[in-house]
Amino acid sequence: MKLQDQELLAALGPKDHLSRRARLALAPLGTTLDLAAGRVIQRGGRACSQLIVLVRGIAAVTADGVLEGLVGRGTVWGDAGVSGRAASRTLVAAVPLRIHVFDNREFRTLRSLCPELGQRLLRTGTASAGLDGTRLQSSPQSRCEQAVTVLEHAST
Repeated sequence: MKLQDQELLAALGPKDHLSRRARLALAPLGTTLDLAAGRVIQRGGRACSQLIVLVRGIAAVTADGVLEGLVGRGTVWGDAGVSGRAASRTLVAAVPLRIHVFDNREFRTLRSLCPELGQRLLRTGTASAGLDGTRLQSSPQSRCEQAVTVLEHAST
């Protein structure tokens, strides 16, 4: 199994809930991308045609131009077009980061191979992107705390 596949599985959580067969079946699904700081990953008001997992780094979440918070490794974003709804939040790389992206077809395959994992990713991705009208789970830090967090992760 390649390093990037191992990083994705580590970001998704403990391996003990996925069999070796399931982990091997998931490996070819999706695409891993390295993005520069400042890159818009998903713009609010647009349909989430992909499901995104943050594998490494920090991203800023904004709604109507207001910073709601920072998210990091393991954060899931979007629903791979399952709902057809538009995200109410924008996701921007705060530092260089790595993401893993599943398109609709790949996400359907993931859900058929690992239904529990697929459902968990769909539930958390929908909430993160604001597709279900909920607010961001974590309470936002002050701007000073956010700047410190970004600088700490940028230096590692």
